Amino acid sequence: MKSVSLSSIPIVRQEPIDESRLDQRDNLEGCGTLSDGDLAHFRDQARRLASSKRAVVATFGGLAFGDIALVPAPFLKHPRGIRDITEWYIATANRKEYVHAILSGQCEIALFAYRAGSCPPSTSTLKARSIRF
Repeated sequence: MKSVSLSSIPIVRQEPIDESRLDQRDNLEGCGTLSDGDLAHFRDQARRLASSKRAVVATFGGLAFGDIALVPAPFLKHPRGIRDITEWYIATANRKEYVHAILSGQCEIALFAYRAGSCPPSTSTLKARSIRF
């Protein structure tokens, strides 16, 4: 599984916002389903770790619904849309329809991935065991 980041510091890399050109699809750049290689990696790791005596807590990068860490899009060379975190929080108050359209788009992508079977293996597929501290 490759790791790509063009910027590890969430600096503001957006052009001034032009209300007439805002398009929610711009904020959906970088959202998508997992590749077959990524899925194979997660399946292999889940199987390997299922017999471990340790607890595993994990998330899959880029797949968190509404994740504020994805707003600056450090993985995109030229991010478009609202990419300033402060501006994003302001948008949740004064551009509600725009934000709703983005979250709806993320939901559609997630549902497509789920229906297509391109989601990471669920933790429900692993045996639950009690943990002693």
